[in-house]
Amino acid sequence: ALAAAAEEAAEEEENEETVAAAAEENENEEPAAPEPTKPDKRRAERSNAWAASAPKKARIATSCCHTDEKRDFQQLARQRGFLVLQGKKWPSPPPTHLVLPRLLRVEKVVCALAAGVPLMKPAWLHQRTSSSVDTHAWTDGLAEASAHWRARGGCAFEGLRAAVVGGSLTPPRSTIEAILRAGGAQVVAPRAAQIVVCAEAPAGDHLLRVSPEFILSWVTTLDEPLAACAHGTPASGDERWAEVDALAARLRGGVGVF
Repeated sequence: ALAAAAEEAAEEEENEETVAAAAEENENEEPAAPEPTKPDKRRAERSNAWAASAPKKARIATSCCHTDEKRDFQQLARQRGFLVLQGKKWPSPPPTHLVLPRLLRVEKVVCALAAGVPLMKPAWLHQRTSSSVDTHAWTDGLAEASAHWRARGGCAFEGLRAAVVGGSLTPPRSTIEAILRAGGAQVVAPRAAQIVVCAEAPAGDHLLRVSPEFILSWVTTLDEPLAACAHGTPASGDERWAEVDALAARLRGGVGVF
């Protein structure tokens, strides 16, 4: 009996030491981060889901096609497991490829150029195996501009602050702003802008004003200076014009405003 009592006492002492050690260890641990709220969890889940799927699934948009052509292209894209982006405007997030049966200088095409998104012929959708984008990319028309901006990773207007004012613009204001944003420009108020896109320059105005063609040519016509698309006669000695000229030349491969 005495031996049993001694053994039980020893066991109790050992358990107490274990509990004390565990308590000391817990005291040394850093407090756990608070559990995120439900909205935070949902945002994180959406972000993680997008990050996981984006590299694996191409996002396809179409342009310059008739209704029946668009339907066929979208069906082929879905059969290949691609995500089809709908709408007439430049989508957000942007597509990874723009599929078009003919090459026209419309909003989606110029946005794709500014963003460095490849312009694909419909034959690309018929491929059942992974093939080089260059094999089925457009190689005429705006192909030179496309190759240039793709090599840069887009960012056609990186570092540019631009304002767009007025309602009688061709193309319309929404299109010009979409092109600027697709290329990484900041669309700001006129007083904070380096250039102001407008139909005409009012008398006595000292802002650097340009026509909508200035923005289109910046992206599509890389071998011609942009001075002819400015309102008035831009002065190369003007520090403000010199800044825009240097930025355009750096981004466009050597040819700037002048």
